[in-house]
Amino acid sequence: MKKLVAIMLALALVLALGSCLASGNNANDTATTQTNNADENDAGDTPGNDLVANDAERVQVAAGGSHSMTLHADGSLWLWGCNRYGQLGNGQVTVYEELRITENFDRYFPMHLKNNIVHIAASYGSSFAINDQGELFAWGYNHLGQLGDGTQENRATPTKIMDDVVFVDANWYSTIAITSSGALYAWGNDVRYLDWDTYFSTPTPVMDNVTSAAVGNWHMVILTDDNRVYGLGQANNLGIGDQLNVHITTPAFIMDNVREITTCAQNPFAITLDDRLYSWGPRRNSGIVTDEFWVFEPTFVMDNVYAAFAGGLILRNDDSLWISGELRSSHTSPHGGSSLGVIVEYGNAPVRVMENVLTAHAYGNSHVLAVTHELDLYAWGDNQHGKLGTGRANTFNYYYVDTGYGDMLSAEIDEDTNEAQPVRIGRVYRPELPADFIVTANLHLREEASADAQSIEVLSSGTRVRVVDFHNGAWFRVEHGGQTGYVSAEFLAR
Repeated sequence: MKKLVAIMLALALVLALGSCLASGNNANDTATTQTNNADENDAGDTPGNDLVANDAERVQVAAGGSHSMTLHADGSLWLWGCNRYGQLGNGQVTVYEELRITENFDRYFPMHLKNNIVHIAASYGSSFAINDQGELFAWGYNHLGQLGDGTQENRATPTKIMDDVVFVDANWYSTIAITSSGALYAWGNDVRYLDWDTYFSTPTPVMDNVTSAAVGNWHMVILTDDNRVYGLGQANNLGIGDQLNVHITTPAFIMDNVREITTCAQNPFAITLDDRLYSWGPRRNSGIVTDEFWVFEPTFVMDNVYAAFAGGLILRNDDSLWISGELRSSHTSPHGGSSLGVIVEYGNAPVRVMENVLTAHAYGNSHVLAVTHELDLYAWGDNQHGKLGTGRANTFNYYYVDTGYGDMLSAEIDEDTNEAQPVRIGRVYRPELPADFIVTANLHLREEASADAQSIEVLSSGTRVRVVDFHNGAWFRVEHGGQTGYVSAEFLAR
């Protein structure tokens, strides 16, 4: 049986209460050269665009509110999607005026940022990465000090926060980290109190002897080195009995014999030493079959579980990926699909959505990232700001599944087995080259990968070009009419 990350998986989680505002692109060539921001720990040369086949245990994915992150097996970090708060870390920020984009630095294809990374996490508009020296970096949205740099200022480049870190997790405005000695720290919004007025802008000690932890909307679950689970925050999210509107400010014992924990926005998950999955909290993401709205104690969901991820995703021992609970809006869809590829109603059992999965991650009901054992990256759900990485940005209804190739698919559930048929989502990570793309705006074919380079010709919207090299992710080298040059990746689509 496979092994995933040596200590913990990227479990950034949060209910998708919002994302960056809808955007539009300027029809003129306004793209600029991409910056990689390599530091002294980076390898220097930009790695190839494909996931490396060896050392697959290092592969991680993290879905943020409107951006996405992947950690390749070679330790390289790639990001794409919205850059309104600088969450892509390349020193650029998408500029808004009166709710419209005036300078667009969103990225619709994966962009290389750093090397020598071992762990990643993403939240609403923030990004986090730990390098192989144990240094934690943070960048992006910092409204309540969730970056941990002692300020409430957004950061457009990776900023070092602390040393000796082995794990980081984030949710909306809250962040947690664990050091190599098992010390748990937290900062940003204090989940112990149901308000926005209590927060810390620097790492603050919580407890010791911790091996894993996960932070939700108003709660935190903690796994200690003796396989016991504790909780902080809203009692009704902690599985310690019927205690609505009670706030737990010191760690409260929940259950024991646990080897792994995670949480959705309000639903924690615990996997026991014998691979049984338990959940509690509101029924929406729990996967618990019940008519009750609240489940106040750990309740069995399913067995043979290998791992669980943010967004109510469950990976079983046979490598099948399942989705638990209610993972769509309360509205109905004329096409019968949800952002996560299936309909899963309140109080229903988890449904199967994909096979041969290595790891996965979801951001609420917004979008999902999943990697197979062949190291193919799949994405589906809402594609606002290009966060699926398909090369274009579409603000589709949350209920649709956007393959990135012009068709919309949804899964059908077998009424007898309550399982969804596997959905062909569309391969996101770089089609084989050469490949034909369509120009989506009038733009220049340039001699070099720069907006300042000499223009060879102006390509009209709708022109078909052949991409021969992805170059640096921001500019592609293309062929058209017997000429070869560079065009901005923002204005190309499959």
